[in-house]
Amino acid sequence: MIPRIAMLAVSAFLFSSSAWASTSNCPNQSNSNSNSNSDQGCLTTTNQFVNIFTTPTDLGFQNTNVFAYQQTANSPCIYDNSSCNNGGFPTVLLSGDANKNNVFSQEYTVQTLLEILHVPTFFVGIDVNSTGSHGTETLVRFDMLVNNVLAFSLPAGSYPMLVGNNPGNGYSDNLITGFTLAGLNSTDVIQFVMSEHFDVGGREQFFLIGDVPEPATFWLMGGALALLGLFAWSRNKAVA
Repeated sequence: MIPRIAMLAVSAFLFSSSAWASTSNCPNQSNSNSNSNSDQGCLTTTNQFVNIFTTPTDLGFQNTNVFAYQQTANSPCIYDNSSCNNGGFPTVLLSGDANKNNVFSQEYTVQTLLEILHVPTFFVGIDVNSTGSHGTETLVRFDMLVNNVLAFSLPAGSYPMLVGNNPGNGYSDNLITGFTLAGLNSTDVIQFVMSEHFDVGGREQFFLIGDVPEPATFWLMGGALALLGLFAWSRNKAVA
């Protein structure tokens, strides 16, 4: 009985996904409109959905001892520096301005993001393009909106520094953690907003990373399930 319950739990975790959908098309940060509520980047729209969030959830930020996740088509950029491997996933090309204020991302349905992430919890990796390991780049704002309502945000006044930890193009130097799509409808609309100041080394990449166990964790889980199965088999044999 125990192995069967464990197997069902692991299967539900590994195979949760959805189908493709997309709701916007805005190729770069210069596509702004003075009549919209975005200063730069993509336009936002008002959506008639019920939102489950009453107060925004604080996000976490990690800029030390960061695992080097690689940006790929399975971890696509939401903000691009022109070198992202996105496989057709819609993104916003950041400008070269030192100060980037209130840059809105593309709009994505929950269904779209689940097809990429495969799990409801995720984080955003940042590939920092700086002139040194400790530059001047400062993340002034990073929010996630659900149906145009603020749902997740960096704590007010935190202003974390963007630190280059992992050499090479397309590897996460910093992580923004704490995002989840749990409890949302597949048609709900997700949009990100970011502000970055004192960018002197070049444009950054901001890319999605599904919060799934690393390969070593899968081996441990598999070993544990195998031991449970062996225990149940030996127990049944003893009873017989």
